[in-house]
Amino acid sequence: MKLAMCQIDAFTHERFKGHPAAVVSLDGWLSDAQMQAIAAENNLSETAFVILEQRIAAAPLVFRAAAVGGTAVVRREDGLLEMSFPNRAPEPVAEPPQVLLAALNLVPECVLRNRQAWFAVAPGDL
Repeated sequence: MKLAMCQIDAFTHERFKGHPAAVVSLDGWLSDAQMQAIAAENNLSETAFVILEQRIAAAPLVFRAAAVGGTAVVRREDGLLEMSFPNRAPEPVAEPPQVLLAALNLVPECVLRNRQAWFAVAPGDL
């Protein structure tokens, strides 16, 4: 199977910086197992699969979309999109899970959490 794929550096304007991700262009959807195998082969934290016709059809929606889930296209200029993302500031956790504390192998000054991650502040880092 031949697929068109490129690797991009997201969230940067500098080559070899940012967040590497693969983008695979498809004529039609593959099975979940096939897409997972391709993503594993790429060995990057993110692999996106797109169908060109669907991407083109969705372009007007993307460029005019209001905030969806806290993310919005703010500005389009010179072929680039400027986007606004929500601030997901972490909140303090009164009683962190014991499994987290055991894995850290230290007693943190505080533990915080947001929808995406846990944060442990090591002694002396405040």
